[in-house]
Amino acid sequence: MTPPSVRLLPEAVEDLLETQRWYGRLEPVLARDFAEAVAAAVERIRRDPRSFPVIHGQTRMLVLRRFPMPCTSESRALKSC
Repeated sequence: MTPPSVRLLPEAVEDLLETQRWYGRLEPVLARDFAEAVAAAVERIRRDPRSFPVIHGQTRMLVLRRFPMPCTSESRALKSC
């Protein structure tokens, strides 16, 4: 069985890009590392969306380890990261 896909909401994409630009202004390598951390988080959510703690109703949360940014997911859609 194929794992479900993850759909990023437009607001989440904009938040991610803004955050990546911010890290890039500090240090370009941080922008790359941030993008890789987000990609890994999305893959983890795609593979096992129910493995993360519920924070409200059907909303679950994964916190990026290196970067202080929570990712929330609901019904297979990544809402914010």
